[in-house]
Amino acid sequence: MADSIAEVLRDFDRHRRKIAGAMLANLRAEIAEYDAIQDERLVQEINEANAHFLRQFLELQMEGRSLRPDELAFWRHLAGRRRSASMSLATHLHAYRLSARIAWDELVALGSPYQAFRDDLASLSRNWLAYVDELSNVATTAYSEGGPTFQQERQRLEYELVEDLLQGQPNEANLPIRLAVLDCEPSSEVSFVTARLPVSRSSGDLDLQRLESRVRSELTSAGLQHILSCRRSELVGAVFSAPRRAASSILRALSGGGSGEPSACAGVSFGHPRLLDARDGYGEALAALAVCSAGEPVRCLSDVGVHDYLVSSATDTALRLVPPELQTLLADDAPDGLGATLQAYLDCGMNIQTAAKAVQMHPNTVRYRLQKLTQAVGGDLHDFWMLVDIATAMRLLRRAEERRCVARDLAVGEG
Repeated sequence: MADSIAEVLRDFDRHRRKIAGAMLANLRAEIAEYDAIQDERLVQEINEANAHFLRQFLELQMEGRSLRPDELAFWRHLAGRRRSASMSLATHLHAYRLSARIAWDELVALGSPYQAFRDDLASLSRNWLAYVDELSNVATTAYSEGGPTFQQERQRLEYELVEDLLQGQPNEANLPIRLAVLDCEPSSEVSFVTARLPVSRSSGDLDLQRLESRVRSELTSAGLQHILSCRRSELVGAVFSAPRRAASSILRALSGGGSGEPSACAGVSFGHPRLLDARDGYGEALAALAVCSAGEPVRCLSDVGVHDYLVSSATDTALRLVPPELQTLLADDAPDGLGATLQAYLDCGMNIQTAAKAVQMHPNTVRYRLQKLTQAVGGDLHDFWMLVDIATAMRLLRRAEERRCVARDLAVGEG
């Protein structure tokens, strides 16, 4: 039986749009409220829901199981949307019954070429009626519940979609309807984002939820469709736009905390053509997040330099490549330390005279300080690649110190 259901499912996917369109046409012909709908996005959502209605039943029969809680939550949320749009329960249930009748006729037609399907038609008919009854009961429950439950269902659906995407487990066939009920329409470009609160400013889930609210508000104001979810200690999601446009809205959200310092940091991935690229996109957003700073709290990975990226993603092994003597010399990060002198020299195009003016030292003092650094690694002041190595070592040491500070903050918080 499962083999014949699989064949029917493949046939359905080939004719999905035609079947869903026929179901929608019948709904509009028999129910005045559906015929009066002008919102194209709502029409698309209903069309996708019709296709999902039949496809999900076939999947359940093929897998020999009943609806899971998350699948029931999806239909409860859909009914909540109809309720919030002032559609009566009687109209919604009428649409279910009408869709069920049309879908069953289509299902029988699809399965007619397969003997095993025809032999088990009576059992399938019972299962179909039970499936439709269960969804009708879910709709009735949704209509009897208040507004907060509707919002909670939406958040749950959003969280589950984000989790499925990051784990690489989304059902691609059901993705359109899942996006439709979240008011999202796939675009040609999607950017993935992640944001985190500084440990010293975070007081747990409440602050993260406030951050989510601000980011969501700014994205909505900018007309950017999105899905967001609070996931462990971070905000994760996708914005249907180019990276820099998404970053601009997120920056406004992070600047809305009422203080001069950033309320959080956020990383934005490269632009991707598909939402299903979420796992790669999330990794890119994390890489951009790793190079954020107080001066640049939001970074797009496309704007991050190769050197910055390599330093931020370096492991402890890279730090062990820095000679101990050089580590000691670079440990002093004071404004008049050797590291500051090296940074000024590099910033001034490796010009001793200009660097000396920048750090307010005599040129010979600057030259002496730089020679101390280069001698620690057995190099020469004019060896470009040697200077690159020393500059990279300095940035690795600073990065390691930042990580130690975060670890201390976490330890204090847990204590």
